[in-house]
Amino acid sequence: MKIKNTKKLLSTIFILNLMVTGTYAKSKKTVGELLSQVNMQNRGGKLSQSVKNKINIPKNNEIQFERPVVEHNLDVIKPVKSYEIIQSENISQTAEYERVLDQQIQELYKLTKKFRESNNRGELWLRLAELYVEKGSLIDYRRQKEFDRKLNLFNQGKTKEKPELDTAEAKSYFQKSVQLYEWFEKDFTNDPKIPQALYFLGFNYFELGQPDKGEKYYARLADNYPHSPFVDESNFALGEYFFEKEKWKDAYKRYAPVIKNKRHNLNAMATYKGAWCLYRLGRHNEALKYMEYIIKQSRQANDNDSRKHAKAKLEVEALRDIVVFYAAAGEPEQAADYFKELVGDQSLAYMEKLAYYYLDKGQKEAAHNAFKYLISLNPNNSKAFEYQYQIVQVYFYSKNSPAFRNELYRWIKDYGPTSSWYQANQSNVELVDNSMKLREKTLRNWTLQQHQTAQNSRTKNSQTMALDGYKLYLSEFLNFPQSSDMHFYYGELLYDMRNFDEAGVQYKWIVDNAPQSKFYENAASNLLIAVEKSLPDDKELAKRNSDKLDPIPLSPTVERFIKASNWYIEKLPNSKKVPEIKFRQGRLLYQYNYFEDANKIFKEIVNKYPNTKYAEYSANLLLDIYNLKKDYIGLESAATELLKNENLANTKAGEDIKGVLEKASFKKAQDFEQEGKLSESADTFVAFAKNNPKSSLAIVAVYNAGVNYEKSGQNEKAKNAYLEVLKSNQDKKDLKYKSKLFVAKLYQDSALFDESIKLYRQLIKDDPKAKANANYLYNIALMRESMGQYSLAIKDYEEYYENVKKWQEKLDLMFTLAELYRKTNQLSKAQDKYKEYIENNPSNAEKLIESYYWMAQIYVMKGSSQFYQWEDKLISVYKKLPESKKAVGNKWVAMVKLKKAKEVYQDMKEIKIPAQSDKQKKAVDEKISLLNKLNKDLNEVVKLNSPNEIVSSLSLLGEANEHMANAIVTSPIPKGLGADLEKQYKETLPKLAEPFLNRAKESHKSAVERAYEFEAFNPDFEKSLRFMSKIDSKKYYNSSEIKFDIRFVNWMSL
Repeated sequence: MKIKNTKKLLSTIFILNLMVTGTYAKSKKTVGELLSQVNMQNRGGKLSQSVKNKINIPKNNEIQFERPVVEHNLDVIKPVKSYEIIQSENISQTAEYERVLDQQIQELYKLTKKFRESNNRGELWLRLAELYVEKGSLIDYRRQKEFDRKLNLFNQGKTKEKPELDTAEAKSYFQKSVQLYEWFEKDFTNDPKIPQALYFLGFNYFELGQPDKGEKYYARLADNYPHSPFVDESNFALGEYFFEKEKWKDAYKRYAPVIKNKRHNLNAMATYKGAWCLYRLGRHNEALKYMEYIIKQSRQANDNDSRKHAKAKLEVEALRDIVVFYAAAGEPEQAADYFKELVGDQSLAYMEKLAYYYLDKGQKEAAHNAFKYLISLNPNNSKAFEYQYQIVQVYFYSKNSPAFRNELYRWIKDYGPTSSWYQANQSNVELVDNSMKLREKTLRNWTLQQHQTAQNSRTKNSQTMALDGYKLYLSEFLNFPQSSDMHFYYGELLYDMRNFDEAGVQYKWIVDNAPQSKFYENAASNLLIAVEKSLPDDKELAKRNSDKLDPIPLSPTVERFIKASNWYIEKLPNSKKVPEIKFRQGRLLYQYNYFEDANKIFKEIVNKYPNTKYAEYSANLLLDIYNLKKDYIGLESAATELLKNENLANTKAGEDIKGVLEKASFKKAQDFEQEGKLSESADTFVAFAKNNPKSSLAIVAVYNAGVNYEKSGQNEKAKNAYLEVLKSNQDKKDLKYKSKLFVAKLYQDSALFDESIKLYRQLIKDDPKAKANANYLYNIALMRESMGQYSLAIKDYEEYYENVKKWQEKLDLMFTLAELYRKTNQLSKAQDKYKEYIENNPSNAEKLIESYYWMAQIYVMKGSSQFYQWEDKLISVYKKLPESKKAVGNKWVAMVKLKKAKEVYQDMKEIKIPAQSDKQKKAVDEKISLLNKLNKDLNEVVKLNSPNEIVSSLSLLGEANEHMANAIVTSPIPKGLGADLEKQYKETLPKLAEPFLNRAKESHKSAVERAYEFEAFNPDFEKSLRFMSKIDSKKYYNSSEIKFDIRFVNWMSL
């Protein structure tokens, strides 16, 4: 039986197997691991130099120079879409207009039907086609506007589903228009309106998304009717097409003729789009001139100009875009005069846009000069502060340069409370307050960045720059809330520069002046760190220590640290640092082998601070002291004593200690597993569960045992382990669910289908919404089918079919259901499914051919002559298959052709040789003719290389020749022959029959040989064997047993 192992079911099982040492068997430390990791993190080995390093200067990505929120983001400027200009001018969006348009379409449609034979039908077609285009354009415009609205909402994050542009309805009208124009072109080839038809054919094909066809019609229009007004229309349309594709060169080439035609109604739009093409092509000066031309044309338009409205709209767009174009083409120093001449009093707004655009594009000098110009017009203007800030930002990406620092320091000093600008704007409280905050934040950010650079590079110059920044900050912003942080960071810088005394001044300032500072305790603890700098590190201690456990005299620096740390604990008894400092004291004593003193400190930490990591470290070192002394009884006693502390027992440290006592065997089982000793691992997991029945890991151990038994091929033990998980009272739904799944799979693999089906049903019931349920249902159906429970399998397959999403899988299920319907004699349902399968054009050639075959056979069963049609369809489909795929259909085609050959044989048998001498020859000739046809037809069957049909064909050919021989031998003796002639007649008949009898022998012999060769022992083989047995009973012994002789098939001999 083929199990569906490509589904998620078995891949899920595989993943679960990999998770054994993950979620459900997390590695625990053994006694040796817990106690052997001296100087590692679980014993606090990395604490000596780590505390101070936790105070980091904010990273670069946390410090950003602020950009003001401006009303002009020139980076998002894009050319306006043509339809937004053109449609607003030509198509009213009112419902009334569309209603009238629909009415006109209906009336014209009736007229075209009425006068379809009239010579004037062409005019009606053209008018109706125009209305269709207008209707399609109206719909397209409306849908495009709606799409743009929804897309804008999506891009703004106001909607979650990205919209799709629906063009189906508009395209239906364009398609109707195409049909009418093509009729017109065909019937009225010389009509003067052919250029119009060609234009709209091109237009419609572009709208239908078939640009190749559209371009061909435009080309014909340009080539054959170069002076038609529609040529410019087509050029504009092609320009639009290439513009949307961002093929700027091709687009400009098409816009150019329309731009030259000053009188064309699309001239202004083509000029606007041409300007953007030139801009994208880097031809900025020409592009700028085009924009200037658009503005000029709009301003010169009079009230009688029909294009005044469109020109005005384009002027608005050109003025919006002009800053971008000028920035690319114009000279920065001439910008002020340029915009004064262009927009007069509005020039300052344009200069401001230009300045920000230069800044965004990295044109530092141009941006600097533009902002300086704006400031020079009014130094006390409220925006002057912001302009000067932008000048600072001109050098943002070169923060360490002298120019940047000079501009920054000038800005800090020149816009303070004593400056003329501040005095002029002090009534604007919000402005001056924000200016103070921005100056403070900018200098603070820059100073901290210099500090971070100094931390990374350790160069004298970077440290000096940071030092100057702190000094300026503390002189300008001493009363700001952030000043205490800056004092601390300043102290950190001095500390890094090894100016410990000066660093202490800054730390002391915090202790004296900022008791609420977040760095208050850090400042105090850093005094300890300064002392600690002289402590020996672990490597130095390792060199001093020997294998002996005798106490080592404390060095002066260690004694000084212990004294300072005692002062700190007395000064700040509630500090969060106390557990760490106490642990550091204890660890030093532990390293110097003062075990008793260390023991007292570690026990104090465990009892007073059980929920800290230092309790875990202390507990580990406590146990390690006994380990170093090789006092294992004391170790066990200490571990037991530690666990009596309920607070510690419920912490991570307590869990680790419990692990020493409880989980050794569990870890041993894991070690076996990692070593690949799966059977030993499984046995050890079982032993752990037996010895620790109340452990939370008991059920996990049994589950892991099942997994490893299964991996090692001990399926029966695996099954029993999984069943044990299912019986457990522990609330481990996930493990029970997976165990049930494993058992179901094991039952399935063992062909215990009833038990497997029962469990799969339970899994579906346990979690009705699980995605894997569909896979379970499929496996149930598959097992039902294998058990011959076809009706139940049909029910399960039908239920599974409703949940299938993939189309190929649905096709496969159609075929499977058709097969089962046929096997359960539900012939009509079978035919429906076979037909549905065929109609969906499956890619599986073999199943397709087989479906045609059974369609025909079911009609045979129903006694319907329609089977002929389906047999013919089968052969037709087979012939169309590529040669590489025909082999899969050979069997079914061979059966159909063999059936047809049998019909020929039946026709041959029905021809009787009469007694009349004049009719005998005709009858014999007819039978021989049919025999030849049969021989030819059977040869075609043999060529299909289907073993059973080859044997049957050879047997049938033998039977036909045998029949022909018998028919000749038993022919009636014509009346009126004399005795001599009658005797001669009788003697001649066997001679005439002999060739046919010989061919019969050859065919039956070949049938027997091929049957043994192919192991195709069908009823026709038995016929041939009986025939040959009569001839040579020794060689062709006919018994009920058949010897299987597997050999290579000699196809060429056929």
